[in-house]
Amino acid sequence: MHVISAVMGLALGLVVAAATHLAARMAWLDRLSSFFASTLGPIGWRPAFQLALLSSIGEEIFFRGAMQPALGLWLTTLIFGALHLPPRLSLASWTLLATILGLAFGLLMEQTGSISGPILAHFTINFLNLRLVGRKGEALQAPPQRTGTIKVSKRS
Repeated sequence: MHVISAVMGLALGLVVAAATHLAARMAWLDRLSSFFASTLGPIGWRPAFQLALLSSIGEEIFFRGAMQPALGLWLTTLIFGALHLPPRLSLASWTLLATILGLAFGLLMEQTGSISGPILAHFTINFLNLRLVGRKGEALQAPPQRTGTIKVSKRS
């Protein structure tokens, strides 16, 4: 079941990341990615990979591997969402998305009996979205481009 779970997790992760990238210009998602870009700055592929790997393995082992068998799907999902509370109310979409994805990860584990799918889905989403945020962070730190206009000062 690990292979089936992993394939399903990869598919879920790719669909969610693709949807995020397609919807990146929506105001609520732009606010969210701008917040992360200004907080994290430019993130290269290696730090994005490491952060995505560590967070996906750690969170999924804790939530789906340890907490869900003890507390059940719904309570674990609510706790997962609550631990993704943002620093500002205008970023509450992050909590909602995390809660929905936590439910999807939990259902995937219940259906396959394997944690490999939730880990791979979580990793894929985090890695691809961190790269998106990293590119936005690079753009925020780039010096302004010259427009080719010449500034003329008045002499008295």
